[in-house]
Amino acid sequence: FNIVEIEDAGKGFLKSDSVEKRLAFVREPERVKLLMEKFYGGQEFEPEGFEELNRGEIRYRGNFFTSFVRIGDFSSAAIAVERIEEGEQISYQVDWESWVGYCEMAVEDLIRVKPTEATLLRVRLRQGSYYNYEFSDDRVWEAYRLGFRNSDRSLLAYARRDSKVGVALTELFRDSDLFPYTLKVRYPENARSSDQVEIVELVSQGWIEPLSEIIKEDE
Repeated sequence: FNIVEIEDAGKGFLKSDSVEKRLAFVREPERVKLLMEKFYGGQEFEPEGFEELNRGEIRYRGNFFTSFVRIGDFSSAAIAVERIEEGEQISYQVDWESWVGYCEMAVEDLIRVKPTEATLLRVRLRQGSYYNYEFSDDRVWEAYRLGFRNSDRSLLAYARRDSKVGVALTELFRDSDLFPYTLKVRYPENARSSDQVEIVELVSQGWIEPLSEIIKEDE
């Protein structure tokens, strides 16, 4: 890993003020272009700005480098950069989806639409204690609360205790009560509550996809 080149990639990414400019610094640009256009609602936007890469909080995982950057308003945010090898060429590309905490639907839209098909979300997951409606039996369900990067809204979420997803989450929460996760949720048919969902798939621990085995609900 070349720290100077990683810093240059982060600086170029955070100073870009349009989708087209930012695409030059992101991983999988062909795939994420449409996601970026949907997220920003147009081609131009106000860039976050770049002040400093925190070299004291560096972590390496496979081909990924993660740390924190101080942006234009002097707040700090996590950033992930992938090392890409193409023959003898090496480049560094920012993971845009984890940077913005990209979700297939905004939480406000989820609450309004209540989709029954699995929807991918990047969330901060905490354990919960509220049981009601379709998820009233705490012997069957484990309760969680989903927090989102770009919203003050939250959702109540439930995993079946005896499912692969439920067992995996219980094991992961032995060591911490708060995790960033990429997962999929869905509403029950004819859901009586707008803020209660079922966790049906654990895509990865963290917001970078994919870095770990995907765990789906039991068939």
